[in-house]
Amino acid sequence: MPAGATILATKAYGLVDLFASYRVNDRIRADFILQNAFDKQFRQYLNLLPSAGLTAKAAISIKFATR
Repeated sequence: MPAGATILATKAYGLVDLFASYRVNDRIRADFILQNAFDKQFRQYLNLLPSAGLTAKAAISIKFATR
């Protein structure tokens, strides 16, 4: 940190993240992620810009080859 720099305190925050995974069969799996479920406004320590609000992600994994 440069000499004379000021560290600004930020408020404490609590976030709720939800994760789920569903296995359709041995070859197919679906994953769901919901980050910051209550869309809280917050700023991470030492960041000037606010962090992302509600974020939803989904993924499907398929195995095409087996051993």
